[in-house]
Amino acid sequence: MRTAQSKRSVYLWSAVLLFMAFTFKVTATQAENSADKPANSHTRPYGARWECDRGFREVQKTCVVIALPANAFLNSTGTAWNCNRGYRKIKESCELVKVPENAYPVDAPYGRGWECNRGFRQVGDACTSLSLPSNAYATDATYGKGWECSRGFKEVNGDCVNILVPEHGFLEHTGVSWKCERGFRQNGDACTPLEIPQNGYLDPAGDKWGCERGYKISGTTCAAFEVPVNAHLNDAGNDWECDRDHRKQGKTCIPL
Repeated sequence: MRTAQSKRSVYLWSAVLLFMAFTFKVTATQAENSADKPANSHTRPYGARWECDRGFREVQKTCVVIALPANAFLNSTGTAWNCNRGYRKIKESCELVKVPENAYPVDAPYGRGWECNRGFRQVGDACTSLSLPSNAYATDATYGKGWECSRGFKEVNGDCVNILVPEHGFLEHTGVSWKCERGFRQNGDACTPLEIPQNGYLDPAGDKWGCERGYKISGTTCAAFEVPVNAHLNDAGNDWECDRDHRKQGKTCIPL
């Protein structure tokens, strides 16, 4: 019993000594780093290194103040600066963005600092009015031509011409083309009715037909076919296949 207690005491003291050694090492490291820490800095919450205070940046193991030019502010990290809205960075200063007539300022670190209003296009340092054709509307002129044709019209040589929708046709959701109604098929510029044969049906797309189960397409009709002994309709219902343990031979199914 005494031997077991002695072993537990040895283990306990060993753990205490290891903890004290680790604590001493960490304390010594922190003290060493604190001694090397420059002015206007602080120890990081994690790790053993230091970092500069907000408004300062590290230069050769020192923390130097960040010189803010007029119309600038420190960024979220406090280690650099950005220009106020309406200004843009030019070298080490913030210059006022000169917004021309029919334009608006944009808050971006790149570009000219402004964009033209809808219905205008940039030409040099100005915004000029777009010439819209009839039946068109203005879009963002930054990309593309700056206008689009209204619904029901399409662009032809810079103009917006009316889309002629035939009888039994309708405009698609894009508004720049048309489709035929269900039960009709496009034939040139017209929609002609589908002729569905006996034992046929209109398919889900609505522009063609298929045959009911037990019938197959034969030209413009639905022809019935016989299912031989030891066979069954396939999944599509337009042909037959042999049962299990049988194989097809001509128009019959024979055992394997």
